Amino acid sequence: MKNKSVFKRKILTVAIGLLLLISYILGNIEMGKLGSKMDYVNLISLGDENGMTYPLAESVHQRNQQSEELLQFVNWRQESGGRVSYKELNRMETAEIMAVYGRTDLIFPDCEAMDIENKTGCLISKGLAFRLFGGTDVVGNILEYNSREYEVIDIIDSDIPLFVYELWEEDSSIVLDRATVLCIQNSPKQTKAAYDKVAGMWSLVDYQMIFYGIKIVYFIVPWILGVGLLLSIRRYKKAARKPVVNRKNRLLDHGIKYYLKKNKEWLIWEMILLLILFCMILFTVIQIKVPLDMIPDKWSNFEFWSEFYKNKQEAMLLMRSMKRGVVDLGYITGFYRASIAGAISIIEVAVFTKMMKKNFSSFYM
Repeated sequence: MKNKSVFKRKILTVAIGLLLLISYILGNIEMGKLGSKMDYVNLISLGDENGMTYPLAESVHQRNQQSEELLQFVNWRQESGGRVSYKELNRMETAEIMAVYGRTDLIFPDCEAMDIENKTGCLISKGLAFRLFGGTDVVGNILEYNSREYEVIDIIDSDIPLFVYELWEEDSSIVLDRATVLCIQNSPKQTKAAYDKVAGMWSLVDYQMIFYGIKIVYFIVPWILGVGLLLSIRRYKKAARKPVVNRKNRLLDHGIKYYLKKNKEWLIWEMILLLILFCMILFTVIQIKVPLDMIPDKWSNFEFWSEFYKNKQEAMLLMRSMKRGVVDLGYITGFYRASIAGAISIIEVAVFTKMMKKNFSSFYM
């Protein structure tokens, strides 16, 4: 009866280990999606004074073409309450409206790209497509917004009703207050500085700070697990070791063979221990990738750290106060999912290592 209870506990331990692996993999998938978004820098204009009307946006893009450090960026603005209609079915829906000047693939990389030359096309979200058409097979259909007709080019994977179009010269009242820029040299700070040269002073929406904060969780989970396994294997190894009566004979050929034969289990655990240690070191080398903005010229540069802290504090206040668009919600949703999976992984690794120590320590005792 006791053996049956021990067996059940061991099965439960293995099951928790498998759940840990699944949650960690799912979390890393979310982190992978977020990691691809870290290739872009998001900027915001505080107030309309630094925002861009059509002529200013055109001027900035032309100035960028003439600059030494050519940037890839798009300017945009999102507003609520726009009315989009589909005349063939006599339907009209309220949606989020995103006016864009530049390449839309910098905001929606999975969609067909529009640019300033394509003023008759539009992108719509999955949520708006279902409301207007009842499905997503809608590419090529004609929608009307603001007394203009637009052809649907592609569908954005979002449940939020969203309509995206390229800004027209006649839209003089619209001020583009957001910018998305392809990050240069893994440095948002350097990217912002380069953008400011052609567009004036803008503020950085620092999502990298949150991303690397969450990534620390995914870095320490394998280390917690690895250390727990190393301590457990050390006990198993010690319990598996068999004494050899004549230790002096161990140096002789037949003595070594006898010793290896008696300590076969001990050697297996020794190899497993070394393998886990190697995997931990390899994982550390692969995972360490720190943005240039977080690396000072020397670690004792206290001026760097005080400025770094001040900038991060300002970035947090900005993210709390700014109006969030569809782009921001994409980051926030990803951070939320990755955080949940990371928290679950930490709980599971703590439970798993404790159960490993308790339920398998008597295996060789």
